[in-house]
Amino acid sequence: MLYKLSIANIKKSFKDYAIYFTTLILGVFIFYIFNSMDSQTAMLAVSSRQSEVIDLLIQLLSAVSIFVSFILGFLIIYASRFLIKKRNKDDNVDGILVQMPLPKYLDTKKIQNLIDDKKDVDGLSDINAGKLMHQVDCLEPCTPKGIMEILDYYKIPVEGKNVVIVGRSDLVGKPLAAMMLNKNATVTVAHSKTNNLKEVTKTADILVAAVGKKGLITEDMVKDDAVIIDVGINRVEDKLYGDVDFDGVKDKVSYITPVPGGVGQMTVASLGQNVIKAYQLRKK
Repeated sequence: MLYKLSIANIKKSFKDYAIYFTTLILGVFIFYIFNSMDSQTAMLAVSSRQSEVIDLLIQLLSAVSIFVSFILGFLIIYASRFLIKKRNKDDNVDGILVQMPLPKYLDTKKIQNLIDDKKDVDGLSDINAGKLMHQVDCLEPCTPKGIMEILDYYKIPVEGKNVVIVGRSDLVGKPLAAMMLNKNATVTVAHSKTNNLKEVTKTADILVAAVGKKGLITEDMVKDDAVIIDVGINRVEDKLYGDVDFDGVKDKVSYITPVPGGVGQMTVASLGQNVIKAYQLRKK
């Protein structure tokens, strides 16, 4: 079984409780104010001091909201840790997946490293990253794993090839570079600080674009018969685009993955494989 930890769902649950308790506190306050008066005084208070009462309620609501938001942040942090540790010990859970991205007040690395490395189906914990670098059997990140599966399926050789990866994220670029090195490729990782990106990408036998910038890779940036793997997902006016100018590049290269319908589907398939492998690793 795969357990998916969604911070958004946790946050929504706590917000529902926060709204309930805020309303309860205000209700108790109003009841106390008016219960301390007789009915005639209460009616006069409402009619003659209505604006003052409203101002007081707004100030109270603001103070309660700030307090609740502060507590809410701490509750989400500790709830996330508690849930992960609980699922680590649950034999009915084979894999744990944290929905990304996380809110800024949460340390993504710390959350990922709370997951048991044998249940880390995203393959993003420090333990699995280290095992990948040292070629020790482990759970590999899903998108790089899917990319390697594509190359293997189409019998595209990696050994001895010049591979250029544009993007150095922990999710794709860095683990994919390790996988390519493990297959004896010559790997170059380019990024936002790379000078003369065009000159770098034109050396690639296999070019992987994983930046998140629509149409970054154009026809003049690739060499003839190169293999193009487009990892980018860019939504513009309810339509998805990759990092590669597909129409401009497709006739120049030997292989190119489409967006959508390319690497994304392999990422999902790789996640399923990782859940099965996670079960097998724990049963060894």
